[in-house]
Amino acid sequence: MRTWKTRGLSPAGGTRCWTSFIPELLGLLELKGCIVTNDATGYQKDIGQGILDRGADYVLAVKQNHGRLYEDLKDLFEEAEATALRRWSVQDEVGQPAAHWRQVPGARSRPLARTIGHTEGVHRFLGALLRQASEAPGCRVIQVSPPHHSTRYFQHRGDLRSVHPDAFGVVRVRGKTFPFFLEWERRAVHPSTMAGRLAPYLRYFSSNQPLDDHGHRLLVLVVFDDFIAEGNFLGVARREMQRAGVDVPLWISHTGLLETVPGRWARLGAVPTCWSQVAHSGECAWRRSGGRRYPRRAAGKWK
Repeated sequence: MRTWKTRGLSPAGGTRCWTSFIPELLGLLELKGCIVTNDATGYQKDIGQGILDRGADYVLAVKQNHGRLYEDLKDLFEEAEATALRRWSVQDEVGQPAAHWRQVPGARSRPLARTIGHTEGVHRFLGALLRQASEAPGCRVIQVSPPHHSTRYFQHRGDLRSVHPDAFGVVRVRGKTFPFFLEWERRAVHPSTMAGRLAPYLRYFSSNQPLDDHGHRLLVLVVFDDFIAEGNFLGVARREMQRAGVDVPLWISHTGLLETVPGRWARLGAVPTCWSQVAHSGECAWRRSGGRRYPRRAAGKWK
């Protein structure tokens, strides 16, 4: 059952078209701040202008017999739809969801998809860490913090500085405590950008702050999308640490290696084959994975 409420009535009669009574009816109503709708037969210039003059807006239908107006409106909506697709579409040309954030066609949607993929990678890493810690004897996760709880503030040369990692965690392995920052890099970046991202950690580890978390020196885990970016970052990190004279305890890897070593995602201190180290001393070492040998830079041997 529907309930209708009548706001106004206007008598119609004689030979006048019923649409000619619409202005009279609208004159009986308080329209300010309202939206007036009508069908195509009620679309007249004087009706639309009268609605606007009363402080209201209108939504009036347009039929094809309005000719030029109809075509103009059609072009306007098609252009607006195309613009929206260019900005926000997440489907490819055949209407299928994009397989990777780089393939998302929408200019506004692509950064959002990249952020979602980045967040998913961080959570997947932390989930694997928690799972492996529960399965490995003598291994326990003491703390895992999201980005907004991972920021650290410190004094550097009289200024207040900060680092903003993607996560912070503390793992205890066979009586040894390993606090760590996690930097999950979404893509290969320019060397100057890599150096810029390392700079806050150079300042951080040149201060006394690294010993403030649980009384242990923090590790910085950096994970890239591929081994090429990982290799580039190793060279950039070694050069920047030599220039600054500061050792940053970097553990560097890439997603492909982490995912191809079953059960060894993040067992810190127990299984080092997934991670490379670098120090400004530039000493050379090797890491093994799956029977293959990969060069790495390290400050010393693994314990």
